[in-house]
This record gives sequence, C-alpha cells and structure tokens, in this order.
Amino acid sequence: MGYRGIIKLSVGQKILLGLLAVVVIALVFKAFQGQNLEKTYHWTREASNSVAQPAASPPFPAQEEILSILKSVDDPELKVSIIDLGLIYEVEVEKQGVELTMTLTTPTCPVASLIIGDVKEALFSNPNVRDVYLRLTFDPPWTVERLSPEAQKRLMGGITPTYQKVHEKGTL
Repeated sequence: MGYRGIIKLSVGQKILLGLLAVVVIALVFKAFQGQNLEKTYHWTREASNSVAQPAASPPFPAQEEILSILKSVDDPELKVSIIDLGLIYEVEVEKQGVELTMTLTTPTCPVASLIIGDVKEALFSNPNVRDVYLRLTFDPPWTVERLSPEAQKRLMGGITPTYQKVHEKGTL
C-alpha cells in the first residue's frame, strides 16, 4: 500500500492547500520586508603579553593588501572567492583597523557564520591588523551581475548575467 492510499486529497483540497502555502510564503516575505537585516561586528586582536611590542607602530596594511587577503576567502558552497562573487562593497583601512562593508548572496545564507568567521580569521592573519569592523548589509541586494568575469565563467559557463536587465523589462 504506498503513501497514496494513506492521504487522498480532492482537487479542491489540493487547490486550497496550494493557496495556503502561497499565503504562508507571502507572510514570511512580508515579515522580513520591513526589518533591518544589517548587522555589525567588531573584533579586536588580543594583545600578546609574551612578546614585547616594538616601540614604533607597525605599518598599516594597504587597501590592496586587504583585498588580496579577502581574495583567499571562499564561499564554502560555491568554492569561489568572496571578492569574485562581488560580496565586498567597501574596504577602508585606518590606522590599524579595517572597516569592511559586505553582503551575502541571500539574507538566509546557510553558511553566513562560516564566511564571516573566515573573513575575521583572514584579516587577522595580517599581524598589522588590530581591529576589524564588519558591516553586513543587504542594501543593495546582491545580484549575479556582481560576479567577476572569472566567477561568471566558473559558475555560469561564461553566460553573461542578464536576469536583472530582463527582469526590469518584464519579459523573459
């Protein structure tokens, strides 16, 4: 007797169940719509008591050096760097601190905590970085148009992302 014999729904019940599912999904999206999904993180490197600190302050890492470090951080699911995915919106280096604004491909990214942890670890791999300020935002939302040409080739077989342009015109 398979599962078909246990639950039998009429056509009307199937339609009602489908409508109920649509309403639930709409309510979930509506709940997220008005919320500020932005999060901020601040980490400070703990001072090491076992090693004497030099008298002169260390050189500040250049923005290019920080971008190079972030290029080593991959999205664990896609196996593409967060730089090539276009997840980094802004990087500023001031004194021994790095201020970073980034996004994720979706607010419900299942590997968000892994990516954020990898960013922290990668930035602190530079001994001259003392503070990291990370602002995670979804405004503007990420789109496939942010992919680098390398990531486009790898993830999309070289197809140019046209979803946004097509979506704006309202045709497929």
